[in-house]
Amino acid sequence: MQRLWHLLQRADRLATATERLAEPFELTSRPHPIDLPEVAINMFWHAKVHRSPAHPGLRGVVFDLVGENKQI
Repeated sequence: MQRLWHLLQRADRLATATERLAEPFELTSRPHPIDLPEVAINMFWHAKVHRSPAHPGLRGVVFDLVGENKQI
């Protein structure tokens, strides 16, 4: 995660992301120039990894970054 942080901070690119995702990386944010509709974020995974010991942890990290209603 630390490497990603430094890469994002020094990148000369523009991205549309939620403030919630930008905050942990201390990225500069600006209001989007147009109104965007709310969209649902869904995650899907293969049934064979559903009970993998590492998979709930990975899903938890993703939910912590972008989720509001955590359901695992």
